[in-house]
Amino acid sequence: DVNGQVADIGTSLNTLKSQRPDLLDDDGTIEALIGHSSGAHLGLLHVLESAKKSVQQQLDMTLIKKFYAVSGVYCISSHFEYEKGRGVDQVSALRVACGPHEKFEENSPAYRLECIQASGKEECGLVDGAADSVVVLDDHVPLLTFIHGIDDNIVQYTQCCDMVDAIHSALSTPDRCKEELLEGVGHADTVFHLMLGGVTRDLL
Repeated sequence: DVNGQVADIGTSLNTLKSQRPDLLDDDGTIEALIGHSSGAHLGLLHVLESAKKSVQQQLDMTLIKKFYAVSGVYCISSHFEYEKGRGVDQVSALRVACGPHEKFEENSPAYRLECIQASGKEECGLVDGAADSVVVLDDHVPLLTFIHGIDDNIVQYTQCCDMVDAIHSALSTPDRCKEELLEGVGHADTVFHLMLGGVTRDLL
């Protein structure tokens, strides 16, 4: 249940805020949320869900200042086709988590972003007239950084490029969303960098 996992992120952030205020910044926000691979996928869905609520309610729903998406999947259907080409689609954990196939689109951050920008999509659940206030997302999302290894053979780095392009189209200040493509870096390398040191951690 993708939505349940996204809700768990929100619950965790709220629990951290209420039970450990000593770990928060002076303004009561959390410095950063970082997600790798499927965690980047779920983390971005949380960011976009918060942005949607922020737009609808005209309130600041963002608990985090920065979001780092590392080696993530942002369009499930295109990733599924890539996995089919590699012959691993039937053993893919992401296919099970985001399926069945007809759910791939709505469980993709790329589609959720589209929904925020287009109230004409009834299935997106936006309030009437929301499109007029959803054109620019600068005030509704944290600072975003997308990091991906060019040598990643598990998740293509083009997932990162396409997602960043889509987000840039929704921002009046493109600098709020950065893209870092790392040469000679694979899928697992980025998370090892976070734990043991390396170029990925240097970017945080």
